[in-house]
Amino acid sequence: LSVIVTSTYFIFRYYNGKNDADIKSSWPFEKLEESGCFNYTWAAKSTAIEERKSDSCRLAGTSDLLVATPGAPTPKVWKKLTGDVAKVDGETEGRPTATFQTLAAWLRLEIKRAGGDPTPMLSKRVAEFLSVTPAISFVLAHGVPPQILQAKYLLVVGKSGDVRVLWHGFISDKVMPGAVAGPFLLRLLSPDLNSGSAPKGDEQKTGAGCGESGPTATITYSVHRSVETRMGTVLAEAADGIRTSIDTGNWTL
Repeated sequence: LSVIVTSTYFIFRYYNGKNDADIKSSWPFEKLEESGCFNYTWAAKSTAIEERKSDSCRLAGTSDLLVATPGAPTPKVWKKLTGDVAKVDGETEGRPTATFQTLAAWLRLEIKRAGGDPTPMLSKRVAEFLSVTPAISFVLAHGVPPQILQAKYLLVVGKSGDVRVLWHGFISDKVMPGAVAGPFLLRLLSPDLNSGSAPKGDEQKTGAGCGESGPTATITYSVHRSVETRMGTVLAEAADGIRTSIDTGNWTL
């Protein structure tokens, strides 16, 4: 009997240890943890700021920009709320500026409805996080191929007037030609862009003594394996958590 018990114990330890090792070796990213923080550098040059602004305007004309507020906490596509004015034709002079102003006006209104006050330069900070740059900077810094699939941007106004951008995208450890989804789901969360500690005016433009680089913003991130292939389903499943975070101001990924 003791021989059987001993043998069973070592067999259990062998397979259990093997499973643990397999789980460790199955994580393909050398520079990327499952969760953490990333210091993102704000755009410093005026040309870079304008590029971010153009990115956000193009995004506003697609179904990839969603919004959620205390009065409407379930994420909805922004252009459906604002009609054709949100549609951007890059070849039509003046339309990107008009779209940017429309988005900024909508955001200011929603912040005031939540009982908050918009801080100076808020729309430019939001435009930064509605551009492709934060996500691309993140994946390149962590050795992840810049093939981001089904990226969705959620612009959120919280109950206290806080403003954040929650980004979702599928990624992989290798380039997958023709793929529509990746085996990992990456989520990036901006800091409160309406915070009094956020960079304002010339501080954002000059980099506050940081040379050609602007001050940094701390992005919170999480990444995990996902068998889901449709980002719409991912967002629908996350809706309850988003509503709770809007109400409480506590954001976890």
